[in-house]
Amino acid sequence: MKWHFLTVVWGKEYIKTFLNIGLPFQLTKGNFQYIKNHAEITYKIFTHVEDVDTIKNSESYKKLSEFINVQIITQEFSKAQSSKPVFRHRKMNEFHQMGIDEANKEEAAITFLFPDIIMSKDSLKNLLSIIKQGKRYISILPIRLCKEDFIHDLEKQYTLNNGFYELTCKELIQLGLRVLHPYSKESIWNDKKTTISSWPAYLYWKLGNDAIVGRCFHIHPIFVWPEKKDIKLTNTVDYSYVYEACPNKETWKIVDNAEDIAIFDVTSKNELKVPIVKKSSYFISSWMKTYLLKDHINNFKTKIIYKSQENDSNLKKLEIESDEFEKKIMKQLLNPSILDKVILYFFQKSFKDILKIIFPSFVIKFLKTFLKSPKSILKKMLLKSILRKILPKFMIDFLKTIRNALKA
Repeated sequence: MKWHFLTVVWGKEYIKTFLNIGLPFQLTKGNFQYIKNHAEITYKIFTHVEDVDTIKNSESYKKLSEFINVQIITQEFSKAQSSKPVFRHRKMNEFHQMGIDEANKEEAAITFLFPDIIMSKDSLKNLLSIIKQGKRYISILPIRLCKEDFIHDLEKQYTLNNGFYELTCKELIQLGLRVLHPYSKESIWNDKKTTISSWPAYLYWKLGNDAIVGRCFHIHPIFVWPEKKDIKLTNTVDYSYVYEACPNKETWKIVDNAEDIAIFDVTSKNELKVPIVKKSSYFISSWMKTYLLKDHINNFKTKIIYKSQENDSNLKKLEIESDEFEKKIMKQLLNPSILDKVILYFFQKSFKDILKIIFPSFVIKFLKTFLKSPKSILKKMLLKSILRKILPKFMIDFLKTIRNALKA
């Protein structure tokens, strides 16, 4: 089997993370040192032309080159532009498409590795075992960690062993769950906060620092062996590409227990700042309806467990809690009651749209003028009082019902 690994990386900080953290976790005896004897490996690094010397002069790159065939593919582009998220995603997709096209010419399988991915010491060896079961699309949950805190704890507890970090799944999970990235923390459903990330691609039920139960819509494609070679990227690789390139669902596998393969992302605490919203199952259902494909929604049915301890009764309770939430979400989305339909309808409308439904245009115009004038807080209180008097009781009760449901 020919197997291409694709890493897109540029810029000082990302290069540093890739060379000093990412590669030392990939170079272990159970990762590249193992699979090089079982497949024809090509490791492709897509980068900016200015970063080539830094990569080639690093010890981790030299060690990688000893084990497998490494290729560096370069482009020259504006680094000022590359700091913008939209440009970064577009350039990453462009590089990924180049890698996909080249792999398809050789009938090769593909693994997409981000520069900030870290993995347990036997991850690729165990991934190969799943591949041998006839799987062509394998996905995994890479929980996002705070890079600064992770590196601090890593260097405090572990040392490089001949240039490698060799951590078992349990060791890596134990280290990782203590230092979640703010985005991951805002994705925890069972905490005491009343807010959740406004981009809830991952939802977690956390048990202290010992375990996480994850239910996810977007899951990282750690292995893709395309059956259909003519599929092009229309978005990131975890959007529609993997499902279209490997249409036979019998060949799909979600790694649902991190006992053999544990993978994390390490991201600076100042990156990936996502707005938060009020925690509500209806928000999740509305977001799913707006942004996701059917296959993403099906991903959510699989619970993924990361644990550093043996089975715990409290963990079982979390699993049941996540099961019940999944059923609730699927009911709201796929088999909604009349109330569910109404609430979801209003959830997908802006406040202005809702006002337009309730009031004629001349009233809306009056309200805009009224609220823009001085002492708007007092006027809002007055307006609330007026609405209570002029709206029929059934409408007020209806709006209260929606308000209470949105808090659920």
